[in-house]
Amino acid sequence: MMRRFLILLVAFVSSCGDAQTGSDGNGPGGGSGNPSTMNNGGGAGDGLGGGSVDGGGTGAGGGGGGGAGGTSTTAIGPTGGTVTLLHFGITGDTRPPNCEDTAGYPTSVITTIAQEFEKLGLAMALDLGDHMYVCNNDLSIATTQMGIYMNAIKSFTGTWFMTMGNHECTGTPCLPGSGNANYVSYMKALAPISKLPYYTLDVQTSLGLVTFVVIADNAWSSAQATWLEATLAAADTKAKYTIVARHHPEGDSTVSTNATSVQIIRNHKFALFLTGHSHYYKHMTTDGGRDLVMGTGGAPLIAGGAFHGYALIDQQADGHLKVTVYDIGNALQDSWSVGPNQ
Repeated sequence: MMRRFLILLVAFVSSCGDAQTGSDGNGPGGGSGNPSTMNNGGGAGDGLGGGSVDGGGTGAGGGGGGGAGGTSTTAIGPTGGTVTLLHFGITGDTRPPNCEDTAGYPTSVITTIAQEFEKLGLAMALDLGDHMYVCNNDLSIATTQMGIYMNAIKSFTGTWFMTMGNHECTGTPCLPGSGNANYVSYMKALAPISKLPYYTLDVQTSLGLVTFVVIADNAWSSAQATWLEATLAAADTKAKYTIVARHHPEGDSTVSTNATSVQIIRNHKFALFLTGHSHYYKHMTTDGGRDLVMGTGGAPLIAGGAFHGYALIDQQADGHLKVTVYDIGNALQDSWSVGPNQ
Protein backbone atom coordinates (compact mmCIF):
# COMPACT_ATOMS: atom_id res chain seq x y z
CA MET A 1 0.00 0.00 0.00
CA MET A 2 2.80 2.39 0.95
CA ARG A 3 4.65 1.58 -2.33
CA ARG A 4 1.50 2.37 -4.37
CA PHE A 5 1.13 5.70 -2.53
CA LEU A 6 4.75 6.69 -3.28
CA ILE A 7 4.34 5.90 -6.99
CA LEU A 8 1.22 8.07 -7.22
CA LEU A 9 2.94 10.89 -5.32
CA VAL A 10 5.93 10.91 -7.71
CA ALA A 11 3.60 10.96 -10.73
CA PHE A 12 1.64 13.89 -9.27
CA VAL A 13 4.79 15.97 -8.60
CA SER A 14 6.12 15.25 -12.11
CA SER A 15 2.87 16.37 -13.76
CA CYS A 16 2.89 19.63 -11.79
CA GLY A 17 6.42 20.37 -13.01
CA ASP A 18 5.42 19.80 -16.63
CA ALA A 19 2.47 22.14 -16.27
CA GLN A 20 4.71 24.93 -14.96
CA THR A 21 7.37 24.68 -17.65
CA GLY A 22 5.09 24.14 -20.64
CA SER A 23 5.29 21.54 -23.38
CA ASP A 24 7.21 21.48 -26.63
CA GLY A 25 4.39 21.17 -29.14
CA ASN A 26 3.56 22.12 -32.71
CA GLY A 27 0.14 23.47 -33.48
CA PRO A 28 -1.81 26.17 -35.32
CA GLY A 29 -0.92 29.56 -33.85
CA GLY A 30 1.27 28.04 -31.18
CA GLY A 31 4.43 26.80 -32.79
CA SER A 32 7.09 24.73 -31.10
CA GLY A 33 8.29 26.14 -27.81
CA ASN A 34 11.27 25.02 -25.81
CA PRO A 35 10.16 24.32 -22.24
CA SER A 36 10.70 27.55 -20.35
CA THR A 37 9.10 29.42 -17.53
CA MET A 38 7.75 32.94 -18.23
CA ASN A 39 7.37 32.20 -21.95
CA ASN A 40 3.94 33.09 -23.27
CA GLY A 41 3.17 31.59 -26.63
CA GLY A 42 6.00 29.20 -27.35
CA GLY A 43 9.07 29.45 -29.54
CA ALA A 44 9.14 29.28 -33.30
CA GLY A 45 5.58 29.14 -34.59
CA ASP A 46 4.38 28.33 -38.05
CA GLY A 47 0.89 29.19 -36.89
CA LEU A 48 -2.25 30.08 -38.75
CA GLY A 49 -2.78 33.78 -38.11
CA GLY A 50 0.23 33.70 -35.80
CA GLY A 51 2.45 36.56 -36.89
CA SER A 52 3.75 38.38 -33.85
CA VAL A 53 3.75 36.27 -30.72
CA ASP A 54 4.51 37.21 -27.13
CA GLY A 55 7.77 35.50 -26.35
CA GLY A 56 7.66 33.35 -29.50
CA GLY A 57 9.99 32.92 -32.41
CA THR A 58 8.95 33.22 -36.01
CA GLY A 59 5.26 33.22 -36.91
CA ALA A 60 4.06 32.65 -40.44
CA GLY A 61 0.77 34.49 -40.81
CA GLY A 62 -0.67 37.64 -39.35
CA GLY A 63 2.13 39.65 -40.94
CA GLY A 64 4.09 39.80 -37.75
CA GLY A 65 7.58 38.44 -38.00
CA GLY A 66 8.83 36.94 -34.78
CA GLY A 67 11.17 37.13 -31.89
CA ALA A 68 13.75 35.19 -29.99
CA GLY A 69 12.43 33.21 -27.04
CA GLY A 70 11.32 35.42 -24.16
CA THR A 71 11.35 38.66 -26.18
CA SER A 72 8.09 40.46 -26.93
CA THR A 73 7.90 41.29 -30.65
CA THR A 74 5.38 43.42 -32.50
CA ALA A 75 4.55 43.70 -36.18
CA ILE A 76 5.69 46.56 -38.38
CA GLY A 77 2.76 48.86 -39.13
CA PRO A 78 2.41 51.90 -41.41
CA THR A 79 4.50 54.09 -39.10
CA GLY A 80 7.12 51.49 -38.14
CA GLY A 81 7.44 49.12 -35.23
CA THR A 82 9.74 46.83 -33.28
CA VAL A 83 11.22 43.45 -34.20
CA THR A 84 14.02 41.38 -32.77
CA LEU A 85 15.81 41.02 -36.11
CA LEU A 86 14.58 42.61 -39.35
CA HIS A 87 13.19 40.14 -41.91
CA PHE A 88 11.44 41.59 -44.97
CA GLY A 89 10.91 41.11 -48.69
CA ILE A 90 11.21 43.31 -51.76
CA THR A 91 10.07 43.22 -55.36
CA GLY A 92 9.35 45.83 -58.01
CA ASP A 93 7.82 46.62 -61.39
CA THR A 94 4.47 44.87 -61.68
CA ARG A 95 2.66 46.07 -64.78
CA PRO A 96 1.24 44.76 -68.07
CA PRO A 97 3.29 44.79 -71.29
CA ASN A 98 1.33 47.55 -73.05
CA CYS A 99 -0.66 50.71 -72.38
CA GLU A 100 -4.19 50.04 -71.08
CA ASP A 101 -3.52 46.29 -71.32
CA THR A 102 -5.47 45.36 -68.20
CA ALA A 103 -6.06 41.82 -69.49
CA GLY A 104 -2.29 41.34 -69.59
CA TYR A 105 -1.70 42.34 -65.97
CA PRO A 106 0.82 39.93 -64.34
CA THR A 107 -1.56 39.01 -61.53
CA SER A 108 -0.20 35.50 -61.04
CA VAL A 109 3.38 36.73 -60.54
CA ILE A 110 2.64 39.30 -57.85
CA THR A 111 0.13 36.97 -56.16
CA THR A 112 2.76 34.22 -55.99
CA ILE A 113 5.29 36.64 -54.48
CA ALA A 114 2.79 37.87 -51.88
CA GLN A 115 1.85 34.31 -50.97
CA GLU A 116 5.51 33.42 -50.48
CA PHE A 117 6.05 36.47 -48.26
CA GLU A 118 3.11 35.33 -46.16
CA LYS A 119 4.39 31.77 -45.94
CA LEU A 120 7.76 33.05 -44.74
CA GLY A 121 6.20 35.18 -42.02
CA LEU A 122 7.97 38.38 -43.07
CA ALA A 123 7.72 41.45 -40.86
CA MET A 124 6.91 43.69 -43.87
CA ALA A 125 7.19 44.00 -47.64
CA LEU A 126 8.44 46.84 -49.82
CA ASP A 127 7.92 47.28 -53.55
CA LEU A 128 10.08 49.52 -55.71
CA GLY A 129 7.51 51.11 -58.00
CA ASP A 130 5.40 50.72 -61.15
CA HIS A 131 2.00 49.16 -60.52
CA MET A 132 0.15 50.03 -63.76
CA TYR A 133 0.61 50.93 -67.42
CA VAL A 134 -1.95 53.57 -68.41
CA CYS A 135 -1.02 56.12 -71.05
CA ASN A 136 -4.37 57.81 -71.81
CA ASN A 137 -4.97 59.35 -68.36
CA ASP A 138 -8.13 57.26 -67.90
CA LEU A 139 -8.90 57.17 -64.19
CA SER A 140 -11.11 54.10 -64.43
CA ILE A 141 -8.37 52.03 -66.08
CA ALA A 142 -5.71 53.31 -63.68
CA THR A 143 -7.96 52.50 -60.73
CA THR A 144 -8.67 49.03 -62.08
CA GLN A 145 -5.00 48.17 -62.58
CA MET A 146 -4.02 49.56 -59.19
CA GLY A 147 -6.89 47.57 -57.71
CA ILE A 148 -5.60 44.34 -59.26
CA TYR A 149 -2.27 44.94 -57.58
CA MET A 150 -3.81 45.74 -54.21
CA ASN A 151 -6.03 42.64 -54.31
CA ALA A 152 -3.05 40.44 -55.17
CA ILE A 153 -0.93 41.65 -52.27
CA LYS A 154 -3.74 40.90 -49.82
CA SER A 155 -2.25 37.41 -49.81
CA PHE A 156 0.35 38.97 -47.50
CA THR A 157 -1.26 40.06 -44.24
CA GLY A 158 1.58 42.28 -43.07
CA THR A 159 2.15 45.90 -44.09
CA TRP A 160 3.10 46.28 -47.75
CA PHE A 161 4.97 49.54 -48.37
CA MET A 162 5.03 50.98 -51.89
CA THR A 163 7.36 53.21 -53.90
CA MET A 164 6.16 55.60 -56.59
CA GLY A 165 7.40 54.67 -60.09
CA ASN A 166 7.35 56.54 -63.38
CA HIS A 167 4.16 54.69 -64.36
CA GLU A 168 2.40 56.29 -61.40
CA CYS A 169 2.71 59.61 -63.25
CA THR A 170 2.22 60.27 -66.97
CA GLY A 171 4.27 63.42 -67.38
CA THR A 172 6.53 64.59 -64.60
CA PRO A 173 6.54 65.74 -61.93
CA CYS A 174 3.22 64.77 -60.36
CA LEU A 175 3.19 66.96 -57.28
CA PRO A 176 0.78 66.63 -54.34
CA GLY A 177 -2.67 67.65 -55.56
CA SER A 178 -2.03 66.54 -59.14
CA GLY A 179 -5.09 65.35 -61.04
CA ASN A 180 -3.12 62.86 -63.14
CA ALA A 181 -5.16 59.64 -63.20
CA ASN A 182 -2.24 57.34 -62.46
CA TYR A 183 -1.06 59.50 -59.58
CA VAL A 184 -4.57 59.80 -58.13
CA SER A 185 -5.15 56.04 -58.16
CA TYR A 186 -1.70 55.35 -56.68
CA MET A 187 -2.06 57.90 -53.88
CA LYS A 188 -5.47 56.49 -52.95
CA ALA A 189 -3.83 53.07 -52.56
CA LEU A 190 -0.90 54.55 -50.59
CA ALA A 191 -3.18 56.54 -48.25
CA PRO A 192 -3.01 54.09 -45.29
CA ILE A 193 0.80 54.53 -45.36
CA SER A 194 1.34 58.17 -46.30
CA LYS A 195 -0.46 61.25 -47.55
CA LEU A 196 2.64 62.18 -49.58
CA PRO A 197 4.34 60.05 -52.26
CA TYR A 198 7.59 60.14 -50.23
CA TYR A 199 7.84 59.06 -46.60
CA THR A 200 9.99 57.54 -43.87
CA LEU A 201 9.53 55.05 -41.04
CA ASP A 202 11.64 53.69 -38.20
CA VAL A 203 11.94 50.08 -37.11
CA GLN A 204 13.65 49.32 -33.80
CA THR A 205 15.62 46.06 -33.72
CA SER A 206 17.68 44.39 -31.02
CA LEU A 207 20.83 45.51 -32.87
CA GLY A 208 19.82 49.12 -33.44
CA LEU A 209 17.44 51.42 -35.28
CA VAL A 210 16.56 50.94 -38.96
CA THR A 211 15.31 54.00 -40.85
CA PHE A 212 13.54 53.44 -44.18
CA VAL A 213 13.52 56.39 -46.58
CA VAL A 214 11.19 56.07 -49.59
CA ILE A 215 11.77 58.64 -52.34
CA ALA A 216 9.32 59.61 -55.11
CA ASP A 217 11.44 60.38 -58.19
CA ASN A 218 8.47 61.42 -60.32
CA ALA A 219 7.16 63.80 -57.67
CA TRP A 220 10.49 65.54 -57.13
CA SER A 221 10.32 69.11 -55.84
CA SER A 222 12.25 71.52 -53.65
CA ALA A 223 10.03 70.44 -50.75
CA GLN A 224 10.99 66.78 -51.24
CA ALA A 225 14.67 67.74 -51.56
CA THR A 226 14.51 69.60 -48.25
CA TRP A 227 12.70 66.67 -46.62
CA LEU A 228 15.23 64.15 -47.95
CA GLU A 229 18.22 66.13 -46.69
CA ALA A 230 16.68 66.55 -43.24
CA THR A 231 15.52 62.93 -43.02
CA LEU A 232 18.92 61.50 -43.96
CA ALA A 233 20.73 63.93 -41.64
CA ALA A 234 18.55 62.77 -38.75
CA ALA A 235 19.20 59.13 -39.67
CA ASP A 236 22.95 59.79 -39.62
CA THR A 237 22.68 60.55 -35.91
CA LYS A 238 20.21 57.90 -34.75
CA ALA A 239 20.08 54.94 -37.17
CA LYS A 240 22.46 52.00 -37.38
CA TYR A 241 20.91 51.10 -40.74
CA THR A 242 19.44 53.52 -43.29
CA ILE A 243 17.65 51.75 -46.13
CA VAL A 244 16.88 54.05 -49.07
CA ALA A 245 14.32 53.08 -51.72
CA ARG A 246 13.47 54.84 -54.96
CA HIS A 247 12.27 53.65 -58.35
CA HIS A 248 15.15 54.59 -60.64
CA PRO A 249 18.61 53.03 -60.29
CA GLU A 250 21.79 54.97 -59.76
CA GLY A 251 22.91 56.47 -63.06
CA ASP A 252 19.40 56.65 -64.56
CA SER A 253 18.63 60.00 -66.22
CA THR A 254 15.09 59.43 -67.50
CA VAL A 255 13.96 61.93 -64.84
CA SER A 256 16.13 65.04 -65.04
CA THR A 257 16.35 65.44 -61.26
CA ASN A 258 17.44 61.86 -60.50
CA ALA A 259 21.08 62.89 -60.13
CA THR A 260 20.07 65.49 -57.55
CA SER A 261 18.49 62.96 -55.22
CA VAL A 262 21.41 60.55 -55.67
CA GLN A 263 23.82 63.28 -54.64
CA ILE A 264 21.80 63.99 -51.50
CA ILE A 265 21.79 60.27 -50.68
CA ARG A 266 25.55 60.00 -51.14
CA ASN A 267 26.14 62.95 -48.82
CA HIS A 268 24.90 60.71 -46.01
CA LYS A 269 25.37 57.21 -44.59
CA PHE A 270 23.28 54.27 -45.74
CA ALA A 271 23.27 50.48 -45.61
CA LEU A 272 21.23 49.70 -48.76
CA PHE A 273 20.02 51.60 -51.81
CA LEU A 274 17.08 49.67 -53.31
CA THR A 275 15.73 50.43 -56.79
CA GLY A 276 13.69 49.00 -59.66
CA HIS A 277 12.67 50.42 -63.08
CA SER A 278 14.96 48.17 -65.15
CA HIS A 279 13.17 44.84 -65.54
CA TYR A 280 15.87 42.55 -64.21
CA TYR A 281 17.82 41.80 -61.06
CA LYS A 282 21.27 43.32 -60.65
CA HIS A 283 23.61 43.65 -57.69
CA MET A 284 25.48 46.81 -58.56
CA THR A 285 29.09 47.50 -57.58
CA THR A 286 28.45 51.19 -56.93
CA ASP A 287 28.48 52.47 -53.35
CA GLY A 288 30.56 49.58 -52.10
CA GLY A 289 28.11 46.96 -53.37
CA ARG A 290 25.20 48.40 -51.40
CA ASP A 291 22.99 49.07 -54.47
CA LEU A 292 20.59 46.70 -56.18
CA VAL A 293 17.97 46.72 -58.92
CA MET A 294 14.92 44.51 -58.37
CA GLY A 295 12.55 45.08 -61.29
CA THR A 296 11.31 41.49 -61.39
CA GLY A 297 7.74 41.76 -60.12
CA GLY A 298 5.98 40.75 -63.33
CA ALA A 299 6.70 43.44 -65.93
CA PRO A 300 8.18 42.17 -69.24
CA LEU A 301 11.84 41.28 -68.68
CA ILE A 302 14.47 43.17 -70.66
CA ALA A 303 17.90 42.04 -71.90
CA GLY A 304 19.74 40.61 -68.94
CA GLY A 305 16.51 39.77 -67.14
CA ALA A 306 16.40 36.05 -66.50
CA PHE A 307 13.54 35.62 -64.05
CA HIS A 308 10.60 37.14 -62.19
CA GLY A 309 11.02 37.01 -58.44
CA TYR A 310 11.87 38.73 -55.19
CA ALA A 311 14.57 39.25 -52.59
CA LEU A 312 14.63 38.69 -48.85
CA ILE A 313 16.63 40.96 -46.57
CA ASP A 314 17.55 39.47 -43.22
CA GLN A 315 19.36 41.17 -40.37
CA GLN A 316 21.97 38.73 -39.05
CA ALA A 317 23.07 38.29 -35.45
CA ASP A 318 26.51 39.66 -36.39
CA GLY A 319 24.92 42.91 -37.61
CA HIS A 320 25.11 42.32 -41.36
CA LEU A 321 22.13 42.56 -43.72
CA LYS A 322 21.90 39.43 -45.88
CA VAL A 323 20.24 39.80 -49.28
CA THR A 324 18.97 36.56 -50.82
CA VAL A 325 17.38 36.60 -54.28
CA TYR A 326 14.88 34.00 -55.57
CA ASP A 327 12.79 33.46 -58.66
CA ILE A 328 9.06 32.83 -58.24
CA GLY A 329 9.75 29.11 -58.18
CA ASN A 330 11.84 29.81 -55.06
CA ALA A 331 15.10 28.81 -56.76
CA LEU A 332 18.09 30.66 -55.32
CA GLN A 333 19.57 33.22 -57.74
CA ASP A 334 22.03 35.23 -55.63
CA SER A 335 23.10 35.93 -52.06
CA TRP A 336 25.32 38.60 -50.52
CA SER A 337 25.68 40.70 -47.37
CA VAL A 338 26.55 44.23 -46.32
CA GLY A 339 27.25 45.79 -42.95
CA PRO A 340 25.51 48.69 -41.20
CA ASN A 341 25.63 52.31 -42.39
CA GLN A 342 28.80 53.69 -43.84
